[in-house]
Amino acid sequence: MQVHDLEPTRFQPFSFHQSTRRRRSRSLDRHDHQPESKAPRLIKAKPAPHFGVPVHLPNVSQRPINTVAAPFSFHSHDQARLVKKQEKIDKILEEEKKAREFKANPMPNLDKASGLPAKEVLEATRAQPFNLEVR
Repeated sequence: MQVHDLEPTRFQPFSFHQSTRRRRSRSLDRHDHQPESKAPRLIKAKPAPHFGVPVHLPNVSQRPINTVAAPFSFHSHDQARLVKKQEKIDKILEEEKKAREFKANPMPNLDKASGLPAKEVLEATRAQPFNLEVR
């Protein structure tokens, strides 16, 4: 078998913006859309709903001022949180201490079986004399 001398593959440039694609999309756009007019669009707002109850809000100048500037501190909050945290740590340590204590169960009584039904003692089979009829 002979290997023929072939010409090397030549690079052909590729572009997403090919002229054929552009021409096709432009031709579709012309048919789908009508030319836009230069007049500004008219904005039509829907009227607000009317529920029959008039709303009378007081003016800003008539509103009473209830807020009073006062100094604040997180000190008491921090102290309460630390106390709670310490109580929780103490509680966990106490639970761990209780878990470490060894409490053995008493030795079971092996003389008598517990939790089992009473055993019925059956009488042994008694032999009875038998007579063979011999003829």
